[in-house]
Amino acid sequence: MHQQHEPDWTTCQAEDGCSGVHLENAHDQGCVFHTEDDDARKRWWHKLGRGEPLDARGLTFTSEQLDQLLKRAPQDDQDSPRITEPDFRAATFQGEARFVRATFQGGAGFAGATFTGFAGFNWATFQGDAEFDGATFEGGAGFVEATFEGGAEFAAATFEGGAEFDGATFTGRAKFGEATFQGHAGFAGATFTGDAEFDWATFEGAGFDWATFQGDAGFVRATFQGGAGFAGATFTEFARFDWATFQRGAEFDGATFKGDAGFNSATFQGDAGFGEATFQGGAGFAAATFGRSAYFGPMLAAESVDLTGATFPARLDLQAATPVLQLRRARILGGGHLRVGWAHIDLTEAEIVEPCILEDAAHLLRDQNHLWERFAWHLEPERDDEAESQTPPSNNSQPLPQALTWTSSLESLQRATVTGLVLGAIDLTACRFAGAHDLDQLRVPHAAELERPPSRLFASRRVLAEEIVWRQREWKRRDWPVNRSWQRLKLDPFKVQGAAIENGESPSPSEIAELYRALRTGREARGDEPGAADFYYGEMEMRRHSSLTPRWERVILFFYWALSGYALRASRALFALAMVIVVGWATLGLFGYQDPSLTSRETLSGRAGPYEVVLEAAEPTKPGWNDAFWASLESVVFRGPQQGALTTPGRITVNLLRFFGPVLLAFAVLSVRGRVKR
Repeated sequence: MHQQHEPDWTTCQAEDGCSGVHLENAHDQGCVFHTEDDDARKRWWHKLGRGEPLDARGLTFTSEQLDQLLKRAPQDDQDSPRITEPDFRAATFQGEARFVRATFQGGAGFAGATFTGFAGFNWATFQGDAEFDGATFEGGAGFVEATFEGGAEFAAATFEGGAEFDGATFTGRAKFGEATFQGHAGFAGATFTGDAEFDWATFEGAGFDWATFQGDAGFVRATFQGGAGFAGATFTEFARFDWATFQRGAEFDGATFKGDAGFNSATFQGDAGFGEATFQGGAGFAAATFGRSAYFGPMLAAESVDLTGATFPARLDLQAATPVLQLRRARILGGGHLRVGWAHIDLTEAEIVEPCILEDAAHLLRDQNHLWERFAWHLEPERDDEAESQTPPSNNSQPLPQALTWTSSLESLQRATVTGLVLGAIDLTACRFAGAHDLDQLRVPHAAELERPPSRLFASRRVLAEEIVWRQREWKRRDWPVNRSWQRLKLDPFKVQGAAIENGESPSPSEIAELYRALRTGREARGDEPGAADFYYGEMEMRRHSSLTPRWERVILFFYWALSGYALRASRALFALAMVIVVGWATLGLFGYQDPSLTSRETLSGRAGPYEVVLEAAEPTKPGWNDAFWASLESVVFRGPQQGALTTPGRITVNLLRFFGPVLLAFAVLSVRGRVKR
């Protein structure tokens, strides 16, 4: 039901219930169709024929009367009517209203008009503003290839049948706010030079395929009860679909958004498709809800893809080239596959409960030549305005910007639920894991990049960003690396939204140990004990440095670390064993053996009394360095020299060798086993 407008003109007095405007100087104050004043009626028709402004407010036209009006109006070279400043406000058109190819000079007022049959404005030209506010089209409307040279106002209009604006041109602002399209609304190939406003509009079904929006496009809180097609559409300025509702499928395949695009808090109850879409600005889907499958890509977003707080109850498939992918507080409940190229990815507080693969896809996106070339073009920071208007390079012989040599980087999993997250080849050098839930179920492949400590002083292993930050802040160690992903932030023209990673809070060593333990147990549960070795090493390191670990335990851990690298560094145990053998060799060689005696005196008893017998022997040989070496080596396997030949320091040395030797040998064996089987 359309809104009834209270006439603000003097209505017909010759016919009860007639709201038509009365004729000037008509003696009965009647309208053109009800007056008995022939002279007044002739003057009205005569003005129409001379091309003067037409006043038809509130009149009711039959199809025959409208045809008569159009024939009496001035005609152009193609025998099409030219009507000057027609005012059909609150008019009623009974039956079919045929304004095909008509030209409306000046403004055309149809506000509050009612078309009971089909309203045909195909190929019509509106040279001024066209006002259809509150109009009702009961039998459908056709504006195919119509031209609106001024503003087009259809606010609160009702289209009870189909509305076809295919190929129409809107030069000024097009206002369809709160309009209702109860049938299909066709705007395929339409061109909106000015702003297009469809806020709060309701569509049974809408087709904007290949439409061009050169100004801002607003569909805020619009409702699409049927399918919504925007395939191949071009949005030059800001496109806003915030709080819009798509009750069935929404198709944006091949659409181009040259400005920012906002789908924040939008609801997609059917499938949502953004295949081959291009976002030259940011793509915002914050707090959006996708009731069924969502397909993004392959797509380009030159600034960012913001899915903060978005909900995906069904499968999510995303293949995108973008500098920033925001998934903070996103809920991925139906699993999916995220293939992202060259992006900083933020999964803080995200919820992923079903299997969802996240991997770098730069190699796949490079196969989409037209896509990655456009992406490289938009990342070039030194483009000037003239270059921006040129066509991007069409071959891959051009040198790539540095951004296109990077692997996608996962920046944060803090406080996220990662039950179903499966990581592929991706950069984790800057990833923060603190507070993540079900971290032991996270699948981190060997291909995932983690940072390594400085090789000069520390064992080569994969370390978490939390440990690096802790060492840099607590130890003031600048030889620990600044993560490669952080270095990218300085070069990348598009920064990760939110707090910079360097400024994040550093967990305590005990908390970092918990992170390492969760990652280790997850690897071990899947039978990948060698892959868990680095995480075990990190866990023990953090336990050793934690103030919550008892002092005596830290002492034990210190020697465990120093002598064998927590039973993961066989070289340390073997080196320590070699040093023990060398020290034992030196000790035995210098102090371990008694000096030999050259004579022996014995007292004997005989008939003549006791007498002394001196026995002289050949000069004995004292054990040398060669004997000391073999004695030291044999002592580590519970063999050694005769105890009688040793001095007290020698006996102590041998016993120490017999203790430390097997221990260090055991550490070496365990270290080899830890690397092979752990």
